[in-house]
Amino acid sequence: NCPAGREGLPDTGRVVTTLRALCEAGHVVLDHGTHPHPGYAEVADQLVTFRGEWPDYRWSQVAEWTADHPPWRFCHLVHGVPRTHLEEALRIACWQGAGTVYFTDRSGRDGSDPWGTLPGYWDEIVSRIGPGVSE
Repeated sequence: NCPAGREGLPDTGRVVTTLRALCEAGHVVLDHGTHPHPGYAEVADQLVTFRGEWPDYRWSQVAEWTADHPPWRFCHLVHGVPRTHLEEALRIACWQGAGTVYFTDRSGRDGSDPWGTLPGYWDEIVSRIGPGVSE
């Protein structure tokens, strides 16, 4: 996880500068899991502005400053999304301006990592999105 407050911005900026010096062609993604201070958008290529469970995602709000940036700058990671709610989850992501999403039906409630395996409905997601999806 990455700090989200203004106070963590200088240190994070130094780390990102070092990473870019080591790998000029790299793509820097900062995983805040929430909307950070807007200054982080100037530091990274992409920000994870939501990471959490489906019930929380359904009622989540978008920070106003994100409207000043294109959707590819933002990523949402949501676990526990039932198959029957995939379209709703996609609508929320579009409305909130997230160009990259990862939804899974895995919940992690049994102590497992919800991100550890592909969702049970992976084939359905691939068929809806079509060519170009990462597999």
